[in-house]
Amino acid sequence: MWPVERPEIDAGETFQTCISRVRDLHLRRRLISVRPDIEAAAADYELKAADGDLHLIVTADSVGAILIRFVVATWGCYKSPLVALSHFGTLKVSRS
Repeated sequence: MWPVERPEIDAGETFQTCISRVRDLHLRRRLISVRPDIEAAAADYELKAADGDLHLIVTADSVGAILIRFVVATWGCYKSPLVALSHFGTLKVSRS
């Protein structure tokens, strides 16, 4: 593998931008409530990446109180080959 310069993109701001177009107010509030979880997972990812320990990131079926399966079923998200989504509808999310 070759080193790639890390982009200066904040995970929390990116998440906020992504959910800003969610029309369902209740759902948007739920998504906003998990922003700290997203930011913590991003920070943990960076630490594990720096140490070469990405394989230690555990798989989870939810972020906060939001099931990943629900998000995928609702919006058809995470169909990109760049996102680690298993056929069970779980997403790789790091836990501290």
